[in-house]
Amino acid sequence: FVLPSEGVNIIEYQPVFESELPYKARLKFLYAGRVVWSKGVKEFYQAAQYFKQIGAKVDFEMLGFIVPEHPDAVSFNLIQKWHKDGTINYLGETEDVRQYLKNTDCLVLPSYFGEAVPRILLEGASMGIPIITTDFVGCRDVVDDGVNGFLCEARNAEDLINKIEVFLSMNKIDRFEMGMEGRKKVLREFDEAIIIRHYLSALNRYIDIKKLQRTTNT
Repeated sequence: FVLPSEGVNIIEYQPVFESELPYKARLKFLYAGRVVWSKGVKEFYQAAQYFKQIGAKVDFEMLGFIVPEHPDAVSFNLIQKWHKDGTINYLGETEDVRQYLKNTDCLVLPSYFGEAVPRILLEGASMGIPIITTDFVGCRDVVDDGVNGFLCEARNAEDLINKIEVFLSMNKIDRFEMGMEGRKKVLREFDEAIIIRHYLSALNRYIDIKKLQRTTNT
């Protein structure tokens, strides 16, 4: 049996509704994760660059640890350059992503890292945030394409831009409903209580087998 993920705490990561937030005139797209190329940082930047060039009223924000020792690392100087030229707003690092998730309109993770189910996608979906991510191992498990977000082709900035354009064409109600579908999916499949039950079930089966073995041996 393969666990669907490590799960997410659905109480800690709850939706925050628009009425509880300050007004913002521009839609925000957030990348959150380690700042390495294989997480799709280049594609995220290229998308941000495109929408800046056409004068779209959107913001692209990046949150995450810069890891210079990583062989795939994006340099701090390059991130600062992107930040200074206004293409991407680099938010720095955090131990609690919730305050940033609640202020974004769409979580974007164009990863081809080859990871398990990315925790940031679970956290975003649990908070009712629409997601754009790659049709890639792990990432695709969190998103039902066109339902709670969109899947794009890995390493393809043009396809990422297309999916962002589709998202921008949606009205506020449709975007809200898309986010709520993500919350429903987490409740069905990724609530950490479900994962804990899987662990307990496996442990209980093991304990029962050991009891049976001791009884048989005696």
